[in-house]
Amino acid sequence: MTQTQAAQNSAITIDGIAVSSATNTVSDAVPGVTLNLLSTTATAAQVTVGLDKEVIKTKLEAFRTAYNNIRLKLAEYVKYDPGSKTSGPLQGDSTAVGLQSMLRDLAAATGPTGNTIGRMSNLGLEMQRDGTLVSNATKLDAALQN
Repeated sequence: MTQTQAAQNSAITIDGIAVSSATNTVSDAVPGVTLNLLSTTATAAQVTVGLDKEVIKTKLEAFRTAYNNIRLKLAEYVKYDPGSKTSGPLQGDSTAVGLQSMLRDLAAATGPTGNTIGRMSNLGLEMQRDGTLVSNATKLDAALQN
């Protein structure tokens, strides 16, 4: 078999399970991991996968931003201003009000029992009086150490 043919028919074993790929890139064998096979070996190779804390922080911050944006937009759309006697375009709309309630419940919900992190607040996402979330870096760093 030529080197080009070998590159097109990669076969490896991961924890005793045979995995094959049409290329030297194996992306569906281990969730969240892409293996780029560079050469063949006579002995087993050990791959260590670590926690990327910066990606987690970035994703949580993106969630916080998206949550706050939708929360503030909904508040604007369902409000009523008694001073000017004007209402937002969705004021009185039960779907919009229900969505506000579901978002608030989501942010305050408790996760599965037996989990180290049971609430978003354990990850440093804390609910404010106005319904928005703020980040607490100290709590997040402590959670990521566990």
